[in-house]
Amino acid sequence: MLARRVTRYISTHAATPPPAVTFQSTSRRYSTGKPVQTRLSHSKLLSGGIVVTSVLGLGYFALHRRDDSKGDVTKPRTHLSTLIRTYCVFAMCSMPALVDKSPAILDVLTSIPLGVKQLTYTFVRHTFFNQFVGGDTAQDCVPLLERLSAENKGGVLVYSVEVGQASTTETPQEARARAKGIVRQTIQTIDVVADTMDARAEPADRHRNHWIAIKLTGMVPRTQSLINLSRHLTKARQSAHPSQIPFPGCPTPSELDFLIQGSSVPSMGSTLSAQDISDLRELYADLEHICSHCQKRGVKILIDAEHSWFEPAIDAMGLSLMQKFNSLSNTSRSSPLPLVYVTFQAYLRRNKEYLIQSLEDAHAGNFSLGIKLVRGAYQMLELQQHELALKGNTQTSLSISPESKPPTWDTKPETDQCYNDCVRILLSALHKDILDSRNPHIGIMFGTHNSDSCELILDKLVEFGLAEKSSEATGAGVTKIPREVSERMTIAQLYGMSDALGESLIERTQTETPLVVKYVPYGALSEVMPYLSRRAIENKSVLGEGKAVAERKRAGEEIWRLFFNN
Repeated sequence: MLARRVTRYISTHAATPPPAVTFQSTSRRYSTGKPVQTRLSHSKLLSGGIVVTSVLGLGYFALHRRDDSKGDVTKPRTHLSTLIRTYCVFAMCSMPALVDKSPAILDVLTSIPLGVKQLTYTFVRHTFFNQFVGGDTAQDCVPLLERLSAENKGGVLVYSVEVGQASTTETPQEARARAKGIVRQTIQTIDVVADTMDARAEPADRHRNHWIAIKLTGMVPRTQSLINLSRHLTKARQSAHPSQIPFPGCPTPSELDFLIQGSSVPSMGSTLSAQDISDLRELYADLEHICSHCQKRGVKILIDAEHSWFEPAIDAMGLSLMQKFNSLSNTSRSSPLPLVYVTFQAYLRRNKEYLIQSLEDAHAGNFSLGIKLVRGAYQMLELQQHELALKGNTQTSLSISPESKPPTWDTKPETDQCYNDCVRILLSALHKDILDSRNPHIGIMFGTHNSDSCELILDKLVEFGLAEKSSEATGAGVTKIPREVSERMTIAQLYGMSDALGESLIERTQTETPLVVKYVPYGALSEVMPYLSRRAIENKSVLGEGKAVAERKRAGEEIWRLFFNN
């Protein structure tokens, strides 16, 4: 019924495209070097094609109509085209069978010539791309960043062209050029974010609310070099601290000395080759260059977490970069707050122990600890790969864990419990940090789409004396968060998702600096197509528990309100 009303409404209006409004979500995809099964039965392909065609029709009309909605002009309204796109995208995300088959469907459709490939790309751009991606280039995202600032939100910009194992047809020179291109693009992203913040009205620091994020796997010619480093570090950590922290363990301050300081190279028994060491040294030099540029331009940087077989290497490099760029003894720094943030995944069994150890390391090493706490997006894949390894399929499994238990918790409730426990640990640490007369040692970004976790964060802020809850005339409680707290803590969500939750957090809090941050990937459609095809699958943990259905219903209710001017 709603679709018929939408079609009837659209057919009566002129074809004037509205301003582009783009949304985002982030994902991580890496090739395993194994062929992807793309053969589908005719019935499944036909079913997928019917859904794609019908939604593409709605998406096309939605993007070629004039927004004549009327209402309260003091409150900006979402364009009807955006609402229809959101409704269609989350309607598809609400279909488990379609979500599971979407990568294969897109692989098939983009391999068919005679216009099918072009039609598929058009469909993806007008739906998933515009919903979950900020634009083709960093510069394209500037209006979005400015809009986020105007809405009292921050933005995390990331070049989301993700690469995995080197293609068998890719030469070493081509692989290196590709990795270097991503490094150069990251430097350009820093400049775009910094220029956007610099252009904001005074006071300047009020609007320094945008960040960048990076994925290390995209910056090396061969991701196998990171896996080999992870294997080497895992073995070394086991020898030094047996059974202390579950896999992937915890990095130590000196374990990368052989890469950074050029000290003795690991013994012949190491999993690292001479080429690995050369590539990893070059990667670390690139990371230092990126962080130095962030420091120069006043842009904070997040190092994203990835699969557990990469994590020991990523953790070690993140710790080393924090020791250098977050050092509290560095008098040249403009702020004692963290410049470099690393990601902690609550679905890993080690996470609480790792978090506590990291807090201790930061105090002992006199550097500020930048933390992004997330639940994690790869639980099913991690469990599958670990099960393969336990069965002896070491040639096909990507898991490098030497333990009988998988790296992740078995269930989502266990992950939720770990996340909420870490919220309590972090806010307790923030409370102690603020009471300390010394410089700050911690900065926190809570990455969550879970309303219960958001409630817990607000409640604990009040409980620890980090915020004050007041009651307004309407009876609605407003949590007032002082600047010394809000500049050290944010809540982040994937762009294009959980907008109602983000708006609710803003309405129910009072801060001098933005509390809500949106994570915004960008990249040309042809580059991010593999990322988009796996977006829904890799975020089942985010879209679970009826969240996709709720997003669809919310957009549907708003469409209905616009039609009937309620």
